[in-house]
Amino acid sequence: MAAELMNKQIMWYKSKIQAFAGRMIVTEERFSFSRAPKWTLALGAIGALMAGSAKGKTLVDDEIKNLKFSKGRSMGKKNYMLVVTDTAGNSYDFLFDDKLFEPLSSVIKMEETAEAEA
Repeated sequence: MAAELMNKQIMWYKSKIQAFAGRMIVTEERFSFSRAPKWTLALGAIGALMAGSAKGKTLVDDEIKNLKFSKGRSMGKKNYMLVVTDTAGNSYDFLFDDKLFEPLSSVIKMEETAEAEA
């Protein structure tokens, strides 16, 4: 069984103005992100706490070797978008910073910087 490197709540940006919370789990071999259920949004802060244990819709669940990772547009001074592209060509943007990426750097290899969207 592969060791778990990350199990955190992360923001997924569907578009520049739409962001959704979800749980990202990264092991030495697998990358997975599940979006929190929609009903947790209606409950505010209590829903955010409940979302940590609730099973949501899985957006990405694949082996790391099948995915492409690149650094996207900057979000402030320290944050940036981690762009994950699956084998079907779907792209997912996750809010990251260097401290979050540090434990993953041994298994995830960044490709060239993604083109910034205008």
